[in-house]
Amino acid sequence: MSKITLVFDLDGTIVHSAPDLANAVNHILAPLGKGPLSVEEAQSMIGNGMPKLLERGFAARNVELSSDEFQQHFEVFRDFYTRNCCVDTNAYPGAFEMLEKVRAEGYLTAICTNKLETITKVIMDQMGLTALFDGIVGAEPPRPRKPDADPVWLAIERAGGTRSRSIMVGDSPADIGAGKAAGLPTIAVSYGYTNIAPPELGADILIDRLDQVFDAAGKITTSHLS
Repeated sequence: MSKITLVFDLDGTIVHSAPDLANAVNHILAPLGKGPLSVEEAQSMIGNGMPKLLERGFAARNVELSSDEFQQHFEVFRDFYTRNCCVDTNAYPGAFEMLEKVRAEGYLTAICTNKLETITKVIMDQMGLTALFDGIVGAEPPRPRKPDADPVWLAIERAGGTRSRSIMVGDSPADIGAGKAAGLPTIAVSYGYTNIAPPELGADILIDRLDQVFDAAGKITTSHLS
């Protein structure tokens, strides 16, 4: 029987990246004479990719731009964030220990994020996470983003897993929606980046800490995948 693949979101699930994302948005807002976003404000805007985050940041500060102007600002945002994506970003408590445990127990692991894939790899390399994942998928236009199922299926493929024996783990409507669209059982974490109350995300299991992933995956394996 094939190994079970755990497909994880990155931001708000494995790493707390909101401080550096807020800094990047504020780097764009400041020359426009607009006040900075707090980390909490930026955190509430994360999801559906980096262009959407900047778009929400502009909307919050009443900045109106043409599509060409937005693209110019986004390129500056992306470049600044690429250079400063690990200044205040940290792994959530228990992330490394959990990943080491599930891999030791025979699970495959994958990342599926709406963050640009190039930046995802920079963060994972700098934080020492890359070696703990069998497959990594980030946003690469024109490939669809979560909640579309395609990036989830690609993450499973890159990890060497099978769709029928995989589980999605995330914190947001995009993550749980993508897992459901891909036909996967889902685990939601309660501490991440979501504008919907975690119990209302519709996941099969809701957990509060990453050290609960192993037991939750075991329950899903018994009830859904065995």
